[in-house]
Amino acid sequence: MKGMKAPIFMFLFLGAAISAFPLSLQALLGNETAAKLLSEGELTLSGSEAGPAMAPRYVPLSNLLRQTVEAVRPNVITESLYLYTKPSFGGSSGEAWTDGERAAIYNETLALSTLAGLEYYSRRRGRMHVLYESSRVVDEADTKRTLPDPVYQTPPAKLNLYARQKDTTFGDNVYRFTYEADEAAFIITQENVSTITLAFVPVVGKRNLCSVVAFFDAGPHLLLYAVSLARVVLLPGIKDQMYTSIGNRTAAFLAWFSQRADIAYAKTETANRKPDEPEEPEGETAP
Repeated sequence: MKGMKAPIFMFLFLGAAISAFPLSLQALLGNETAAKLLSEGELTLSGSEAGPAMAPRYVPLSNLLRQTVEAVRPNVITESLYLYTKPSFGGSSGEAWTDGERAAIYNETLALSTLAGLEYYSRRRGRMHVLYESSRVVDEADTKRTLPDPVYQTPPAKLNLYARQKDTTFGDNVYRFTYEADEAAFIITQENVSTITLAFVPVVGKRNLCSVVAFFDAGPHLLLYAVSLARVVLLPGIKDQMYTSIGNRTAAFLAWFSQRADIAYAKTETANRKPDEPEEPEGETAP
């Protein structure tokens, strides 16, 4: 029993450290990748069929990705790393997210209805094009009764919900979302619950398209990691089209997240403002 005290103490210490301090980009990504991401702001990788190659070093995420690869057995994988710089107002820059910031960001990721009308740049069309014609939370995959976007004062450790989304590539489908939260990160998993067709041709079977998005509190930044894993029917030209389509969806999602994060921090700043503190004049930004 005496020899067990030190490991238990260290475990408790590390748990307290994770909840009290943000994670560093270097610890999550390694020095080389962290430096490149800081320089470029976004990194993408496609074609790593052996498995995800850019995933942050975070045990809950690593375990989830290993299980997902075993279940899906993907032949299409795309990954992205994205760096969101926290706004400087409200004292958030460089610090761990507050409970208010954490809850606000979580709730904005639940605002799936705001994906409706989201656009992406279509290389084939040479212009911006609507990605999601509609997006709404529903009660079940079968009944599909529309529900409001959920809101939580404190992010639950785990949440499951369904969303019905109609996009211009894959059509009208229901997806199952799983949200997992701890003090340092949110991990969101999206999987299809019905067969996905492309031009009326079945190309992805049930639960064979899985997207995982992880958000990490990294001091002055939020680190976002997104990976899509799919087992695709390899008809001529389908694989390249899937890579293009998933890449477009990821780029649009990153833009959407930046907008929602801006809204989350603006809401937090408004909530934290003292009653007698004036609002920022229009056309000016906080110093």
